[in-house]
This record gives sequence, structure tokens and C-alpha cells, in this order.
Amino acid sequence: MSDNKKEHLKDLGVFPEEHIDDILRDHDTFLKDLEKKQSDLKNEIEYFSEKMPLKRKEDILSMLRIESGIKFSF
Repeated sequence: MSDNKKEHLKDLGVFPEEHIDDILRDHDTFLKDLEKKQSDLKNEIEYFSEKMPLKRKEDILSMLRIESGIKFSF
């Protein structure tokens, strides 16, 4: 955990100091889980897109961008 993040949260005074480590750990875990899910989704899209026409692939990617707000770059 970054000491800068910890100090920033302390300076804000919004969170009880004894909970800051837990908050940062939960946040880091959330980000790692999100990155894993995005990676898994990207791998699934790549796998299935090899088996479908290009136009259909573009339609699906467009739909996913709109629905999830996730930006994909291949």
C-alpha cells in the first residue's frame, strides 16, 4: 500500500484511522479483481471473435462498450 494514499486518506479525515489499511487493501483487491475480469472478458472475446464474421465482432464490441463502459483495445 502506498504511504501517499494512506496519508491522503488520513488528511481527509473522513475515515477512522484504524480502518484506512482495510479500506486501501479492499480497494487494491477490487482493482485486481476488476483487471482479472477485464482480461478474462477480453480473452473470451478474442476466442469467440476468431469464429465469427468481422461485422458481428464489431457489433458485439460496440454493444459491450455501451453496456459496460469498458474500453477495449485490441
